Amino acid sequence: MKRVFVFLSLIIGLLNTVSCQSLTSQKTVTEEDSSKICLSLSMDSILVNYRDIVGKYSAYYISFSNNDKIVIKSGNSTFKHPSITVTIDSLDLIKSFVTHINNFYLDKTEKIILERKKTNLMIDADYPSFFITGYKKGKKVVNESTDYSDNELFVFNPLFHEFHELTRKLVKFVDDELELEK
Repeated sequence: MKRVFVFLSLIIGLLNTVSCQSLTSQKTVTEEDSSKICLSLSMDSILVNYRDIVGKYSAYYISFSNNDKIVIKSGNSTFKHPSITVTIDSLDLIKSFVTHINNFYLDKTEKIILERKKTNLMIDADYPSFFITGYKKGKKVVNESTDYSDNELFVFNPLFHEFHELTRKLVKFVDDELELEK
């Protein structure tokens, strides 16, 4: 009887060891994947105030902290809709979003506007507005925005167009959540 108990104890111990090693290796892979998604300049987090006439809200606030999820909150200046918060945990979406933020606003390796053309005409366009605030150790260290003037035509970087479409896709999750609550 003692031998059976010892034998069962050994088998259970081995199974627990294998199970823990499997969980550890899965955790390591996840950590490696998420560790690749980091803000440049040793930023801890960013807040993106995105304004566009396409969505249901006048503004959207998109935040990201290193190795975390994207959180999107609706801005509501008209009080027609309730405030909504959506969390995005798709690694592909997060990685793409953070890469664009790094390239355009933090590292500035890509230009947003490739060409500006002056005109005497008043241009009424629906250019999106991005206001980026970067934080390091709780202090605001980056404050960037995308500037436009009324009497100019712009040629945007195709990568910025891609970033804008990605941002629209992200804020659509908030708009879709609003539809579900109706």
